[in-house]
Amino acid sequence: MTIILHGCGRRTIQEYPQPVSLSTVLQESGVSLDFPCGGKGRCGKCRVLVRGEASPPTPQELALLTPAQREAGIRLACMTTILGDAEVVLPSQEEQQILTEGQTAAFQPDSGEAGYGIAVDIGTTTVAAYLYRLGEKEAVAVASQKNPQSLYGADVISRLSQSLAGKKDALAAAIRQCLGELIHSLCRQAGIQPEEVVRAVLTGNTAMLYFLCGEEVSSIAAAPFASRLLWGDWQEAASLELPLAPSTPCYLPRCISAYVGADITTAILAAGYPRQGISLLVDIGTNGEMALLRGEEILCCSTAAGPAFEGAGISQGMNAAPGAIDRVWVTDDSLRCRTIGQKPAVGICGSGLIDAIAALLDCGAIDDTGLLQEEGHPLLGAMAERDGQPAIRLAGEVFLSQKDIRAVQLAKSAICAGMLALLHHAGLKMKDLDDLAIAGGFGQAIPLQSAQRIGLIPPFPLEKIRLIGNGAGMGAGMVLLSEAEWQRSLRLAEQARTLELSSDPFFRDCYIDQMLFPESTLS
Repeated sequence: MTIILHGCGRRTIQEYPQPVSLSTVLQESGVSLDFPCGGKGRCGKCRVLVRGEASPPTPQELALLTPAQREAGIRLACMTTILGDAEVVLPSQEEQQILTEGQTAAFQPDSGEAGYGIAVDIGTTTVAAYLYRLGEKEAVAVASQKNPQSLYGADVISRLSQSLAGKKDALAAAIRQCLGELIHSLCRQAGIQPEEVVRAVLTGNTAMLYFLCGEEVSSIAAAPFASRLLWGDWQEAASLELPLAPSTPCYLPRCISAYVGADITTAILAAGYPRQGISLLVDIGTNGEMALLRGEEILCCSTAAGPAFEGAGISQGMNAAPGAIDRVWVTDDSLRCRTIGQKPAVGICGSGLIDAIAALLDCGAIDDTGLLQEEGHPLLGAMAERDGQPAIRLAGEVFLSQKDIRAVQLAKSAICAGMLALLHHAGLKMKDLDDLAIAGGFGQAIPLQSAQRIGLIPPFPLEKIRLIGNGAGMGAGMVLLSEAEWQRSLRLAEQARTLELSSDPFFRDCYIDQMLFPESTLS
């Protein structure tokens, strides 16, 4: 049977001798489609248009589709089996806004070396790559993509489960293909050949490096979570199947533990740490990694906040793409929204989600327990019911449901409780900090006042908060360009300690306490 795929700017034809799951077809064809819940039929995000012979939708699938979607032939890829000749059309995938900018601390690149180098930040959600002329601090080309491993789940835990279930090689192939495409893009932009790249630095969290290297993940997927590998070593490009000269050295910076990866090591460099005073670095993303620095002491943790702020687990959540609501406020007793690219609203991204909940808290539409209120506030006209639960219309056909608010409470309490737990175990409080640096693609876009309003960030002077952007990627560039920074990254990772939160009573209690939203400071 013949299956024709339309998506990602190309037409692909696949032949199969017998019925096959649509998710398998997409994975084997290399077509990028998000499966935020790991293909378990829970999130309803893997929607595609199917024409031809396919299995009938199950009640579970029907419950995740609107009547209009069902009538149009929309199916969930993870729950559909192709039975004969068929045509599959993926949704339009306008390029998401992936953060590639970031702040780099002062450092001196090594001089006297010819050629080019590549630095890459392999994030759980996005991958950002930078091409440098050795000896120069400014990148000559930048490229980025969504991490194609999202086919196997939006978060690390889902992908670890998939790896253990036999997808280890597929996960490696997905990220290696992505890196190959980024390398070719960088070289095209700069007008050079890949053979002119003399070395590369590839940073990422511990699991991402395991996937890249095709390593067996059981040691980091179950207790006691003791990583067999921490890297801090060089590999040849050929061993990673990268389109560079086969012997090109590729450096994987040292991870700190199974929970805290090389991305925090390189972000610490980019943030200019260690510095005078007491500092806290927080990467607000799927894994919620953070580091507390005081003199030579570095205490780290990972909060597994989940991907709510990156769109997964939110009924109409999405990446920061055109049409995503990214700002929300209340004016004249009405909700007002801004969308990326001034396009009609089609969903909401992380910054919009934080803004929306802050605005709803301030006008009394949500109480401190997170419950949507059905009386006593000016937005009663926007209240609705979606899938049997209370919701509120933000713009157009984009709603925020009670379930969405609960997902945000889980994520924000994990981040906030992680910060407070690090401080507690160091005998400190927020007021003792001299500096708070927020890293990560989402961190660059975070509306700070709204983040504090919902309790994602504890009370702290805004003027002491730095948004450093893609610190992991910038730090990887520092390691690439300077032997001194490379050596410093090793020392930082070796002296860092990890606080294991899953068995920490303070974190557990704090996590529960932080589920509540803070009381309003408005008079």
